[in-house]
Formats: sequence, structure tokens, C-alpha cells
Amino acid sequence: MDGEQIDTILRDFDIMAKSTPREIRQLDLSTENKHALLMEWYRRRQTEPFWSETLNKDSRRVWEAANPNLETAELRIVDDLARDGIALSSLEELFPGQGALARIQAFAASQREAYDNAPTESGFEKAAFIRFLFGGGGTKPEIDLSEPGIAEFLSDPVLNIGGAHLGSAAKFVRFSLQSNFRQAPDAERKASQCWHRDPDDRRIFKMFIYVNGVKEPSDGPFQYVRGSHDRGTRKSLFPQTPPFGFYPGDEEVGNAVSEDEIITVTGKAGTVIFADTNAIHRGGFSTRNERTMFAAVYVSKASTFGRRYVVADNVDRSELPRLKRFAVS
Repeated sequence: MDGEQIDTILRDFDIMAKSTPREIRQLDLSTENKHALLMEWYRRRQTEPFWSETLNKDSRRVWEAANPNLETAELRIVDDLARDGIALSSLEELFPGQGALARIQAFAASQREAYDNAPTESGFEKAAFIRFLFGGGGTKPEIDLSEPGIAEFLSDPVLNIGGAHLGSAAKFVRFSLQSNFRQAPDAERKASQCWHRDPDDRRIFKMFIYVNGVKEPSDGPFQYVRGSHDRGTRKSLFPQTPPFGFYPGDEEVGNAVSEDEIITVTGKAGTVIFADTNAIHRGGFSTRNERTMFAAVYVSKASTFGRRYVVADNVDRSELPRLKRFAVS
């Protein structure tokens, strides 16, 4: 399929926002041609100014109408994200005096107990190297917006930072409380343990919370190639290929990236990582201790990746603040 044929089909599909990947997959075309169409469809949607001014027009209006007043710590985090694609903080810095870490650790312990006691035929996903304790793994749990972790993910500071990074109100699309198994040092890295770029959006905003300390490289710290995000100096290195992600080999990354470009995030319990995972990153390869982490994913309205949770029926969305209402819509 040549470029002219792709142009004709995509014009018929009204790339300006109405078509969906499912429609393309249903076309009577070869797998190779569908693949080519999908790649070009996503590429065009993520091209500026179409991505920000057309697909995200409504969410930009929500962000501008909210007009949040960012605190000093939030502004510092936004600046770090713009420059490096990653920023570090802590639960205590973001939520001083609120006991967020203790609440989250107690919640994680209760979810771990439920996981351990769950029968094999239960709905818990038992992955090769991860225990998904809450969310994740293709599940779609019901959430209470006030429960530990979820409350922090949908807090004003986090939605302020996410909106400022995305340039539009952020959509909270998925989360997971997960515990990575301790593995043998010579075990093979798999899936998210390997270097990769996420395919979800042109800019992706993620928040990670270390529930237990990750003090050594053997505890499975998150790793990130500084500046490989959309606005970074290394953005063209192994470029993103939505909707399929991109997984360069360890040797390829090692040959292309210097040691000082790799950020390895060790830290005590309560460490918070904000990262744009459109960039090259990996994590979770623990050989000393299990690593328990809470993670949340936020995208712009332009993303085709939908929500993987259900908001509890007792939540009156009309009473929620503007950015939180948009985040869970």
C-alpha cells in the first residue's frame, strides 16, 4: 500500500477525530496494510498543531477555565518534567502532615492479604513477575475516590502537575497497586522490565509511589533515559511507534546512551516519581527484595486508551471540582 492509497483511506475515515482504531482493524485488508494504516493514523493524530489545537481543544478549555494556582513544589516538578521528562518528589512534600504513606501502606497490606487468600479461580491476575494487588492486569475495578492511593492520584496537586505537563486537563485512565517478585540475578527481563516507550499518547503523565523502600539497584528501581520525552533532546532516539509501543534491546540502548543519561530512582518508602513514559524507561527487576508500587496513568483527551476502572455509584460527579470531574469522565 503506497502513500496515496493510505491518504485516500484516511480521508474517508475523517482523521479529524471521528474514526477509531477498531474501524481500521475491521477493513477488508491484509494484516500488513492494516498495520501501515494504523501507524499512519496515529502518527497524524500526534502531529502538532493537530494534537494540541484540535484533538485537545476541549480539554485545553477545561484546563484554562480551572486556572489552578500551582504551589512552589508543583512548579518545580513541572519544570523538571519539561526539561528531563522525569521529576522526583515524596508523599510528604505533596501532602504534608496528612499521613498519606501510612494509609497507603496499610491499604497495600490489606490488598496483599486478600491476594494471598484468594482462590485460584478468583479474578486476581497472577503474572509472571508481578502480583497485581489492585487494578492493573486488564482488570476493571470499582473505585472510591477517597480510598488510599486513588485519593492522592486525583488530588489537586497531582492534577495540577498533570495538566501543566500535558497542556490540557488530564484524564486518569488506569492504575495499579503491584508487587514485583524477587527474581534470580540471571533471570531474563520481561515486558515492562525491558527498555521501552509507552504508546498511549504524544505526552503521557505517570505517577509512581514506592510503597516500600527501593534502596539499591537490586531492589528494582525505576530507570529513565533523561530527555527522551516529547520535548527532550533525545526524543528521536528509538522513536515511539503507537499503538504498538517500542522495545529497543538492552545492548542497543547501552550503545546509544551514556551512563549519565540514565536516571536510576532509588528512594525510601513514600518516594514519588512523575514521568512522561512516552520516553525510554524500564523498571521492576528486583533481585533482593519484592518491590511494591502504586502507579497511575494520565493522558490527554486525544488518546484512544480508555479507562480501566469504574467509579462507584455513590459518587456525585457534578459535585466534583472541575479537573477531578474531567479526570474521571
